[in-house]
Amino acid sequence: MQMHILSGKVLIVEDHLDSLEILKLQLQALGYEVAVATSGEEALEKALTEAPDIIIMDLGLPGMSGIEATAKLKENTKTTKLPVLAYTAWREDLYREKTKQAGMVAYLTKPAQSQVINEVIQRVFQTTPQN
Repeated sequence: MQMHILSGKVLIVEDHLDSLEILKLQLQALGYEVAVATSGEEALEKALTEAPDIIIMDLGLPGMSGIEATAKLKENTKTTKLPVLAYTAWREDLYREKTKQAGMVAYLTKPAQSQVINEVIQRVFQTTPQN
Protein backbone atom coordinates (compact mmCIF):
# COMPACT_ATOMS: atom_id res chain seq x y z
CA MET A 1 0.00 0.00 0.00
CA GLN A 2 1.42 3.35 -1.01
CA MET A 3 1.08 6.07 1.58
CA HIS A 4 1.24 9.15 -0.60
CA ILE A 5 -1.31 10.49 -3.02
CA LEU A 6 0.88 13.12 -4.62
CA SER A 7 4.59 13.31 -5.00
CA GLY A 8 6.54 16.49 -5.25
CA LYS A 9 9.75 18.19 -4.32
CA VAL A 10 10.46 18.89 -0.67
CA LEU A 11 13.15 21.29 0.55
CA ILE A 12 14.41 20.22 3.98
CA VAL A 13 16.05 22.98 6.03
CA GLU A 14 17.88 21.38 8.95
CA ASP A 15 21.30 22.10 10.49
CA HIS A 16 21.68 18.82 12.42
CA LEU A 17 23.03 16.38 9.86
CA ASP A 18 21.63 13.27 11.57
CA SER A 19 18.11 14.73 11.63
CA LEU A 20 18.55 15.94 8.05
CA GLU A 21 19.61 12.51 6.82
CA ILE A 22 16.79 10.68 8.63
CA LEU A 23 14.13 13.07 7.29
CA LYS A 24 15.64 12.90 3.79
CA LEU A 25 15.51 9.08 3.82
CA GLN A 26 11.92 9.12 5.15
CA LEU A 27 10.77 11.48 2.38
CA GLN A 28 12.62 9.62 -0.38
CA ALA A 29 11.06 6.33 0.79
CA LEU A 30 7.65 8.01 0.47
CA GLY A 31 8.45 8.96 -3.12
CA TYR A 32 9.31 12.63 -2.72
CA GLU A 33 12.18 14.35 -4.49
CA VAL A 34 14.35 16.03 -1.85
CA ALA A 35 16.58 19.11 -1.80
CA VAL A 36 18.42 20.21 1.35
CA ALA A 37 19.66 23.38 3.03
CA THR A 38 21.44 23.70 6.37
CA SER A 39 20.76 27.37 7.17
CA GLY A 40 18.06 29.99 6.78
CA GLU A 41 20.17 31.87 4.26
CA GLU A 42 20.69 28.75 2.17
CA ALA A 43 16.96 28.01 2.42
CA LEU A 44 16.15 31.37 0.82
CA GLU A 45 18.51 30.57 -2.09
CA LYS A 46 17.32 26.98 -2.56
CA ALA A 47 13.65 28.01 -2.43
CA LEU A 48 14.35 29.96 -5.64
CA THR A 49 16.84 27.64 -7.37
CA GLU A 50 15.26 24.26 -6.50
CA ALA A 51 11.59 25.29 -6.94
CA PRO A 52 10.26 22.99 -4.19
CA ASP A 53 6.55 22.28 -3.74
CA ILE A 54 6.87 22.49 0.05
CA ILE A 55 9.53 23.34 2.66
CA ILE A 56 10.10 21.52 5.94
CA MET A 57 11.89 24.09 8.13
CA ASP A 58 13.74 23.53 11.39
CA LEU A 59 13.17 26.44 13.76
CA GLY A 60 16.52 26.40 15.58
CA LEU A 61 18.94 27.22 12.78
CA PRO A 62 22.28 29.00 13.21
CA GLY A 63 22.17 32.71 12.33
CA MET A 64 18.74 33.28 10.79
CA SER A 65 16.10 31.18 12.58
CA GLY A 66 13.55 29.10 10.71
CA ILE A 67 10.87 31.59 11.74
CA GLU A 68 12.90 34.51 10.31
CA ALA A 69 13.66 32.58 7.11
CA THR A 70 9.96 31.77 6.65
CA ALA A 71 8.99 35.41 7.15
CA LYS A 72 11.51 36.38 4.44
CA LEU A 73 10.14 33.71 2.08
CA LYS A 74 6.65 35.13 2.59
CA GLU A 75 7.92 38.65 1.69
CA ASN A 76 9.28 37.47 -1.68
CA THR A 77 6.64 37.36 -4.44
CA LYS A 78 8.34 34.28 -5.96
CA THR A 79 8.10 32.25 -2.74
CA THR A 80 5.18 33.83 -0.87
CA LYS A 81 2.75 30.98 -1.71
CA LEU A 82 5.25 28.22 -0.92
CA PRO A 83 3.93 26.18 2.03
CA VAL A 84 6.36 25.92 4.95
CA LEU A 85 6.07 23.34 7.73
CA ALA A 86 7.78 23.85 11.08
CA TYR A 87 9.92 20.83 12.02
CA THR A 88 11.38 21.09 15.48
CA ALA A 89 11.93 19.58 18.90
CA TRP A 90 10.76 22.86 20.47
CA ARG A 91 7.51 22.69 22.39
CA GLU A 92 4.60 23.46 20.12
CA ASP A 93 2.61 25.35 22.75
CA LEU A 94 5.43 27.90 23.06
CA TYR A 95 6.05 28.42 19.33
CA ARG A 96 2.82 27.68 17.46
CA GLU A 97 1.70 31.33 17.41
CA LYS A 98 5.12 32.59 16.23
CA THR A 99 5.25 30.01 13.45
CA LYS A 100 1.73 30.93 12.31
CA GLN A 101 2.59 34.64 12.29
CA ALA A 102 5.65 33.91 10.14
CA GLY A 103 3.44 32.05 7.66
CA MET A 104 4.10 28.40 8.53
CA VAL A 105 1.11 26.18 7.76
CA ALA A 106 1.77 23.19 10.05
CA TYR A 107 3.90 22.09 13.02
CA LEU A 108 5.75 18.77 13.11
CA THR A 109 7.55 17.71 16.28
CA LYS A 110 10.84 15.82 15.96
CA PRO A 111 11.24 12.98 15.54
CA ALA A 112 8.17 12.48 13.37
CA GLN A 113 7.16 9.14 11.91
CA SER A 114 7.05 8.86 8.11
CA GLN A 115 3.29 8.34 8.09
CA VAL A 116 2.71 11.50 10.16
CA ILE A 117 5.02 13.56 7.93
CA ASN A 118 3.28 12.26 4.81
CA GLU A 119 -0.20 12.93 6.21
CA VAL A 120 0.72 16.52 7.07
CA ILE A 121 2.31 17.11 3.63
CA GLN A 122 -0.72 15.66 1.86
CA ARG A 123 -3.10 17.76 3.95
CA VAL A 124 -1.10 20.88 3.05
CA PHE A 125 -1.09 19.92 -0.65
CA GLN A 126 -4.85 19.44 -0.57
CA THR A 127 -5.57 22.74 1.19
CA THR A 128 -2.97 24.97 -0.48
CA PRO A 129 -3.62 26.35 -3.96
CA GLN A 130 -0.80 25.13 -6.19
CA ASN A 131 0.28 28.45 -7.75
